[in-house]
Amino acid sequence: MIADTRYTTTLDGFRIAYQVLGEGPVDLAYVPAFASHLEHSWECRPYAEFLRRLSTFSRLIMIDRRGTGLSDPISGDALPTLETRMGDLTAVLDTVGSERTAFLGVMEGGSTCALDRKGGGDGATTRTILACTDPQDPPQQLSRASARAPGASG
Repeated sequence: MIADTRYTTTLDGFRIAYQVLGEGPVDLAYVPAFASHLEHSWECRPYAEFLRRLSTFSRLIMIDRRGTGLSDPISGDALPTLETRMGDLTAVLDTVGSERTAFLGVMEGGSTCALDRKGGGDGATTRTILACTDPQDPPQQLSRASARAPGASG
């Protein structure tokens, strides 16, 4: 493992695991697919190399989303909304002192990245990068998020 795992607590009391790697001029929040485990990620050489390369030009901020990896578990009848997931990510970003953040969302993580971090288009989100993200997954949540995105029409 390269980075130390730390935890922050959300407003509703969940502990979210995160790691920070690199000291680049850009804060890059990496939002993984539906499941992750921060410490096991380093055991897969190609994936670990991908993360190391991202950290060469950024301060890479990685999370285990609520209910995955080292973050607190959730019950099947209380799945988090996109807003809750963004709230979890914002709690981590606030903890590490990130004021302006670029987002890299992979697969389902891209839906979370479609939300504006502070909700007001105030420039807290500098860039959004979506990888392997289906614009229809999940269709109801993403369409609500897109409707609120700065500059969105419809």
